[in-house]
Amino acid sequence: MKSTKAADGSVVNDRRTKIVDAPGWGDDDELCGLLLLSIEECGVDAGAVDAGAVDASIVEVVVQRVIDDVTAQVRPTDVIVALGGSEFAVVLPGADAAHVAEVAERVRVAVSGRRVDVDGRSVRYSVSVGATGRFPSSEQLVDELLAQADESLTTQRRAADESASPRDPH
Repeated sequence: MKSTKAADGSVVNDRRTKIVDAPGWGDDDELCGLLLLSIEECGVDAGAVDAGAVDASIVEVVVQRVIDDVTAQVRPTDVIVALGGSEFAVVLPGADAAHVAEVAERVRVAVSGRRVDVDGRSVRYSVSVGATGRFPSSEQLVDELLAQADESLTTQRRAADESASPRDPH
């Protein structure tokens, strides 16, 4: 995760800044859902993608396909935010908890086990999705929401890892 220093010397989390600056994030008292997505590629973990250890042409094609797949599952008012490497956020303005959960599952299913041809090589990809939201009854800060979405993302990754069989051709 990239971070930079502000003029006062404090560390600014780029993920937080990108999300808060995204169109649709709105005021603190407005409903807003947040999905964190991490691309998982066949035989390639997210760290390898982030570290640049994967062929750039594969990453470029997979990232564009994931954006296309996610775009097909969200409303025109929802905003996809590239956070860097293999990580994205989706800001869901006006979304209540039920809608956030529905979209998270719809995205996960739509992108699960997809394949794309890159230079004659079939590459399987999917996403892990963490979901949370800002709802008027909870006065949560962006950092708390990110922590919740990260926790949700980690839980989903563990569940996916535990369900994969040893013969899974990742």
